[in-house]
Amino acid sequence: MENNNGKKLNINYKLSDYERPSVTADILIFSQKGSDGDRLRLLLIKRKHDPYEGCFALPGGFVNPDETVDQAAKRELEEETGLGGIEPAQLRLFSTPGRDPRGWVITQVFIAVIDEDQHTVTAGDDAAMAAWFDVGFSVAEKREDKCVFDLTLKGCGQTLSARAEVKRDTGAPGNPDRVAVLESKGLAFDHAWMICCGIVELKHL
Repeated sequence: MENNNGKKLNINYKLSDYERPSVTADILIFSQKGSDGDRLRLLLIKRKHDPYEGCFALPGGFVNPDETVDQAAKRELEEETGLGGIEPAQLRLFSTPGRDPRGWVITQVFIAVIDEDQHTVTAGDDAAMAAWFDVGFSVAEKREDKCVFDLTLKGCGQTLSARAEVKRDTGAPGNPDRVAVLESKGLAFDHAWMICCGIVELKHL
């Protein structure tokens, strides 16, 4: 291997000497319905296997060595929900130590807004179920420096929920450092955090 000046690089380390994280892709798929797009829905899957077997989560999975994280996002989305031809955009990287009980895992979260009437959802692969959930949003506290909001996801006879705080004076929109989940119920992993970041992005909080 050569550097930009054409000189041979002297690399004195082995990649196996360093711990490496696994990489995953998780995908937020929203649908806006209603005459003015005020009815928001989110696509979730029910996990077929542990960890969090039977819990609802975002579609997603591990990146293979022969693909990019963007390719993995589209592949996992199609495998778990049957949605093909979607081009989700990168939202944010999540890498908090200990966020995944399986080990050191970092994930790139993607986001897309689609017309659900133009697509058929079919669960597959690691998903026991794939379904649309109605998104409920209400502001619990609003100040100059922060906003606290409540989020509900209703579908499949269940209500999942989260409360999040958004700091107004730090970071860019969608930055998880400015979004903190105060409490959550019914969602796997740290997916409540990801969903709240997606809501912040969509609503420009």
